[in-house]
Formats: sequence, C-alpha cells, structure tokens
Amino acid sequence: MTMHSASLSGVPAALATALQNMLGKKDVRFCKIAAEGNQAFERGDNEVAARLFEDAVAEANALFAAARTDTSFLIAPMAYTIACNNIAAVKARTGEWKAAYELRLRAVTRLIDVAESLTEPLALRLSCVRQLRNAVAFLSNALSPPGNSGHRTELKSILERYRDISGQLTKIATAELLIQEEPTSSTSLRRSGSRNH
Repeated sequence: MTMHSASLSGVPAALATALQNMLGKKDVRFCKIAAEGNQAFERGDNEVAARLFEDAVAEANALFAAARTDTSFLIAPMAYTIACNNIAAVKARTGEWKAAYELRLRAVTRLIDVAESLTEPLALRLSCVRQLRNAVAFLSNALSPPGNSGHRTELKSILERYRDISGQLTKIATAELLIQEEPTSSTSLRRSGSRNH
C-alpha cells in the first residue's frame, strides 16, 4: 500500500508501510480500500478519494471491534488515524480547513476515549496511547491555516489528557508485568529457601 505524500496527507510513507506489514493478511480489505483511495487522491479525484477513505474509516472501526477480542488486530488505532487523516487531506486540498481539523480531532478523540475506557482491553488501550503521538502531530499540523487560534487551547487540553492516560496506562502495564512475573519469583524463592533448611 502506498500512501500519498506526507506533504499532502501528513501520513509518512514509513507509517503506511508499517501498517501494511503489521496488517499482513488480517485486513486485506482495509489495505485495498486505502490504496484505491490513495490512487484517486493522486489523480486529483477528491470525491472518489473521500468516499474510499470514508470506507477505510468504516473498515478501521471493524478492526477496533476485532481488537477487543483478538490482539492480532491491535493495528486498529493506526488504521483509524491514517483513514481519518487521509479524508482530512482531501478536505484540506479543497480548502475545507475546518472539516480537515475536525477529522483529525475525531481520530485523536477516539484514541483518547478508548485509552481512557476501563471497559476496553489493556492491550487495545496501550495501542491507542502509542498511536496518539502520531494523531496529535497530525492534529497540530492542522493548526496552521488562519483562524485556528481557538484550536490551540483545545490542543493543550488534548495533550493534558494524553499525558494523563499515558502515565496511568504505563503504571498499569508495569504492574501487570510484575504480577505476571511474581509467581516465578516466589517459586524460585521457595526453592532457594527450602535448600537452606
């Protein structure tokens, strides 16, 4: 899958390649739709590109649903971010700066909401936190058009939420790793203790 140039979409080619490699055969449909959307975008067919990228968002939503029960779909946050930012690139190209910003904001908000949700699996929440750095970067790039001064306050609030949830999930993940290692440690302590007696 080849994403359109970073200057147009804000999605680096390396990120697109990583997505394809990570998805592999798990979601060929997402890759196919995104590739067709990229081709339409490169041809300048904004209407077709936007429709295909909306389909890619729907497919990314399906990946989110699958990721709740299957950790091999944890690429969902990346796919969702790319799809939203691709639609935003179409909107920006046609001068719809507000719509482009709102689409990028939609990606960030979704990732933060899932990361903060106590009902979502920890692995999916952590995957959202990892992808948030890219999503927030895409959102910050949308601040450059004139008239977006109010967005800076919103971005500051988003960054605070991101830092909070990132710190919380790091502590939870660390605690879970320690708990998983604990039985092994206590078993070896018992063994070493029994040798001394």
